[in-house]
Amino acid sequence: MPTFFARRYMRDRVGRREKAVGALVLAILGVIVIAVVAVAARDEPTLFDLAEGTFRGEPSGPHARELRVARSMMPSLGTAGWALDDALTVTLSPDLPDDLAAYGVRSTYHGRYANLADREQYVEVEIFDAGLPENAFALLRRFTPQGAGPLPAGNEGWTLGERGGFWAGRYYTRFDRSHVPTEQPGIKVITDALASVQITYGTPFWAQDVFPAENRLPGTFRYLPVGDPGLFAIDRCFAVSYPDGVTALAARAPTASAAAQLLDRAAAQIQEFGSLSQSPSPQSPIASGTYTDQYAFLFAQDRTVCGAVGPGADRVSGIASAMLDRVRPASVASASAASASRKDESPFPSVDLPGWNLPDNVRLFDPTNLWEKIDGRADLYLAYNVSTLTFGSYRGDNNMSLDVYWYDMTEADNAFGIYQSEFGGHPEPVDVGRDGYTAGGGVFFWKGAHYVRVEATEDTPELSAAARAVAAAIAAVITDDGKLLWADALLPQENRRPDSFEYYASDAFGLDFLSGVFSADYDADEQRYKLFIHRAPDPDTAAETFSAYVRFFEDYGKVLNHDSVEETGLLIGESGGVIDAVFVSGRYLGGVNGVEDAKLAEGQAQAFRALLAQADSPTEGDR
Repeated sequence: MPTFFARRYMRDRVGRREKAVGALVLAILGVIVIAVVAVAARDEPTLFDLAEGTFRGEPSGPHARELRVARSMMPSLGTAGWALDDALTVTLSPDLPDDLAAYGVRSTYHGRYANLADREQYVEVEIFDAGLPENAFALLRRFTPQGAGPLPAGNEGWTLGERGGFWAGRYYTRFDRSHVPTEQPGIKVITDALASVQITYGTPFWAQDVFPAENRLPGTFRYLPVGDPGLFAIDRCFAVSYPDGVTALAARAPTASAAAQLLDRAAAQIQEFGSLSQSPSPQSPIASGTYTDQYAFLFAQDRTVCGAVGPGADRVSGIASAMLDRVRPASVASASAASASRKDESPFPSVDLPGWNLPDNVRLFDPTNLWEKIDGRADLYLAYNVSTLTFGSYRGDNNMSLDVYWYDMTEADNAFGIYQSEFGGHPEPVDVGRDGYTAGGGVFFWKGAHYVRVEATEDTPELSAAARAVAAAIAAVITDDGKLLWADALLPQENRRPDSFEYYASDAFGLDFLSGVFSADYDADEQRYKLFIHRAPDPDTAAETFSAYVRFFEDYGKVLNHDSVEETGLLIGESGGVIDAVFVSGRYLGGVNGVEDAKLAEGQAQAFRALLAQADSPTEGDR
């Protein structure tokens, strides 16, 4: 039977119905094309601006994550009648200027705080994500104008007239309020708001203790991501100026051999542009001579290259020698390659394996240079507050080797967190440390505040057995009180699903205000739910986090029930079709996350809060 979409076959003939439908379709397409052109021609930001990182309202599109970060880094000023403009701009690499990319800048966030009564009054803000604290510090030095005064914000800041800037952690922030004729918002209000959402870390830099303090010119300590030709073009170099035109430099190479290569390159430059009086050698890693009508003295110690250049051989040699005296004890204490060659000083334990030797390539990394060893994963470890990474390779006969990554995570919470964040698939459990497994011939475990990876170059029975022996030897020298993690002890054991205990160092459940959260999954009446707990430094901080949870549901969902902290401190909210029930108990914030049944969420949250109330001193326990 013929229908509208299944007509009898008609040859060389178009019916009136088909003509009418065709005309209607063409008309609709014409309207769409006109609308598209009209919208695209507007000057104001539209959906088409998403590709360039501009948004109105809740960010979406290809740069939604970066736009959310930009918004979170520009909080309310707390000044009546002033608000962050709806439009923010994010510029990402490789669209950044080459000079910013040279400083390690990965993205920039630009926004405006506007006077709602007069949009011509506004404060411009630009935030640079430089990736590393030293890069952010370098940006501060680069953008600080002459005549600027100090600004007490972040790690260090400057102000001049209506402008200012500061750096904190990996970010450099600058602002301009020259379009504000009134006193408010003042510079302090602006900087306090911007600095409140940035973590101040990154100093002191290791090089600050290397340069002699005597006669150091104030304000000349700087970091050069791109080498200065006058300082032998050594990239990622710290420098300080002294009287009479003397400049000292300090840089750290990835390895001792790379440092030796830097020194050799500097010696070649001295030879090319002057006269080399002393060539570096393994026995005497020193290069000195006349360099572009100045005297230069450089040395390599372990993976550090230091030296000075300027007029006057005595002055330059004196500063360089003082730096050498400062570097030598630091390199010995850091279990460097030179000291690690002596077994009694190695941080790694010996293993009773015939034909296997202690590592002789031991290297120590800290948060400032962790990326050199684990580039691409350093941010994950930094999020879990890694303190140090000690690396070394056990070597056996037949060119066999086992690479060991020994992380000090500061606290057991962090060690467990990084362990479970890298745990994947269905590896074979192994009885080592608190918990461990074997995969690819290697062994991975955590114990105390430490996370250890013993990685095999290939998956063979012999290497696998050696990896287990090395892991067991390392675990034996790590101290651990054997107690449950504090959250494991407080979260109920009844009805808990096996292996569901987890730790989120930051952005728990996708919430940027929620960090340091433990959780576990449970079953009750054929329903699954997740309990979580966060331990704040004090009850006031817990109450602030609770308030942030309230604001989240007010902005991105719906508040179904809200009792103040002073009352019962219970919040029930819905966002994205799922429900959270959140409570405060002293310094603890906990509850139920991501269920569909409001009654289930409220009931289990109430039961968990009652359980916490029965615990011994729940607001003081540091279990």
